[in-house]
Amino acid sequence: MGTRAWTVLKYRKRYYRFYHAMDGGLEDLGVETVGEIPQTPRGFTKWFREQLKAAKALDAEVECLLSVPLAEFRNFVIQYNEDTQSDLPSGIDTVVLPDFEFPFPDWDIEWVYLMDLDRQTLTINNGAHVNLLHVSKVISDGYRWESLYHDLKNGIAVILPSFAPAEAIGNTDLPICYHSSLPSLSDPQPHLEVVEAKGLNAFPLKQRHGHIVRWQIFRYLQKSYSEHLSAALDFLGPQDLHFREFAYLVLSVISPNFRMSFEALKNVVYNEDRGYAGLCKEGEEPEFLAYMGVGAHIEEVPPGSAPRTGMYWFDGTLVSLTTNLIETADLEVARVIGHSRKTRPTESINVILFSIEHVVLMRIYSDQRVQRTKVLPVFHIPNHTSRDARKRYVPDYLKKMERSQTLRLKELVVDRLVGERKVEKGSLAEVELQSELTASYEELDTTEESFSLVNWQPDTTKATFFAMAHVFESSACETMPPRSEQGKLPAPVGVKSHQATNLH
Repeated sequence: MGTRAWTVLKYRKRYYRFYHAMDGGLEDLGVETVGEIPQTPRGFTKWFREQLKAAKALDAEVECLLSVPLAEFRNFVIQYNEDTQSDLPSGIDTVVLPDFEFPFPDWDIEWVYLMDLDRQTLTINNGAHVNLLHVSKVISDGYRWESLYHDLKNGIAVILPSFAPAEAIGNTDLPICYHSSLPSLSDPQPHLEVVEAKGLNAFPLKQRHGHIVRWQIFRYLQKSYSEHLSAALDFLGPQDLHFREFAYLVLSVISPNFRMSFEALKNVVYNEDRGYAGLCKEGEEPEFLAYMGVGAHIEEVPPGSAPRTGMYWFDGTLVSLTTNLIETADLEVARVIGHSRKTRPTESINVILFSIEHVVLMRIYSDQRVQRTKVLPVFHIPNHTSRDARKRYVPDYLKKMERSQTLRLKELVVDRLVGERKVEKGSLAEVELQSELTASYEELDTTEESFSLVNWQPDTTKATFFAMAHVFESSACETMPPRSEQGKLPAPVGVKSHQATNLH
């Protein structure tokens, strides 16, 4: 069959894709992928060690390719500006650079089989997660994926809990990131007040247009990356380059004091097989541009634009990166309060606790008072596809999936009987089954998202955007000198550098 698919190897949160032009369906490539995995503990351990060894060798080779000599970068730009074909660096034509964005099925690629060595999980079409050691328990008769419910039209793929043994469902427990470098709060709790965040109305009318323009840019960023975040964000944290880079990008767009530049695409020299590009301006040295999160960098220069720590000053505001703020907000608030008491006990500061999906805004006063907001959404991600189906869909919706799956399995039985000529094509049994299936599919299609998802909430990210922008502007205003009363221009504005400064 002409079913196209990706098989993907995930190691150290990098995705290595391998294309299959034919026979990519569940009964072909899906069964073949499962068949390669030993199902005895001893055999699996040996196989998994071999997979890790091969992945480490590939990862080491990639690390070498991501370190780009300056002369090679300049030669790359010069050759493309002269409209000549630039040869790829030695090795890059035999090793495909990894992606840092989750690979999804689409109109061209119908199936994606992701072998996740970080979590020992096989993920099918982004949402169905199976424990590698017990992967054979999700199929029967050598080809029937009874526990895998997939609806390509609506982009749903899950392992149905009632159809699979518990040990076969992939590990989707959320890791929690704590900042071990921050001191614990041993002093009594300060006066902590939960306040409402300020919105667009907090800005003077004549100053709102800039924030509205930035909101439109950020809205485009949301639409471009929300799906990728739903698949990968749960397992990223401040220790990961692509987490820090993306967080830095978001802060740069939101902050009204940060200078962004827009360049014509014709000035950018790039090749999709590389992890970097070049920005060429007339009369200037070409500027090295790394694809966000990939990690390409000039030799002897650290990768990325973001600070390498999880806490830093950004436009006069203390930013602390963390994960899973829904569960860790109170702890992170306490730790940042303790840190500010030790490092800046006589100053009042603004703080942003940021997990990319959520944020908590804080004001720590020198007199021990603290104000904080509730946890606010920055990206609207009601369906984290990296999680178990029970953590994504409400019980009633899961029951509808199970009923539909039961009918599909009956359809397979009827198709087999028809093929074996034990049931006539167009018989009453087949007609009744097809009618029942149609009713089941319509029942699923008419279920609104807000009633099917466990964590569905209305999208309030616009208000969060303006609240964060207000915090940045407030911090900048505090660093400005007082207005002159003598009719003279004020002294140079002492705003902190637009480049973020590491805290440590």
